[in-house]
Amino acid sequence: MEEPEEPADSGQSLVPVYIYSPEYVSMCDSLAKIPKRASMVHSLIEAYALHKQMRDEASGFCYLNDAVLGILRLRRKFERILYVDLDLHHGDGVEDAFSFTSKVMTVSLHKFSPGFFPGTGDVSDVGLGKGRYYSVNVPIQDGIQDEKYYQICESVLKEVYQAFNPKAVVLQLGADTIAGDPMCSFNMTPVGIGKCLKYILQWQLATLILGGGEYKGRLPEFVDLPPHFVHWH
Repeated sequence: MEEPEEPADSGQSLVPVYIYSPEYVSMCDSLAKIPKRASMVHSLIEAYALHKQMRDEASGFCYLNDAVLGILRLRRKFERILYVDLDLHHGDGVEDAFSFTSKVMTVSLHKFSPGFFPGTGDVSDVGLGKGRYYSVNVPIQDGIQDEKYYQICESVLKEVYQAFNPKAVVLQLGADTIAGDPMCSFNMTPVGIGKCLKYILQWQLATLILGGGEYKGRLPEFVDLPPHFVHWH
């Protein structure tokens, strides 16, 4: 049986998808029935992450899984993709999408405790079938600070890089690990997250960086990127 390279589609339900177009929003806002309704909808959706949507259902405020779409696009060119999720919550949607393949390895550092959403991401969750041991979950204790978080991140990613030899990276860089965020039980600062980002960038692989959870209304400035790391296509 061939391993799936793309998320399966059960065909049993339709996932709502939101496509943003400034022109479409402006046109809808001009309608008299509910002024500014399109802008309000866009602002609401924009406030939440996109990376947790599952194969056949929306999850975690997410209607469309941007990380999965990015991985599928990169798979057209690169043989092995590494997905790294540094969001507060377990990256369950991406892990679920690629749990049966050895072409995509997922690594998630997250809070894991009874009653905390989504309730998955134990160290025993390692993938299925040909994807067994291609899912890496690292539960993190409440109150963790920059130095310890970076030590864990660097240690895990060093082993993953050597074992998997990725050709491209998709990085989920949520800001809800930062102290002061309403959802946050970690004690991180932008400096700690920035160090993790710099560690990944020093591999000099094709890297897609995505935003994630952040519920305070403003994103911190993580790190200054050298000009040669930034490419527009």
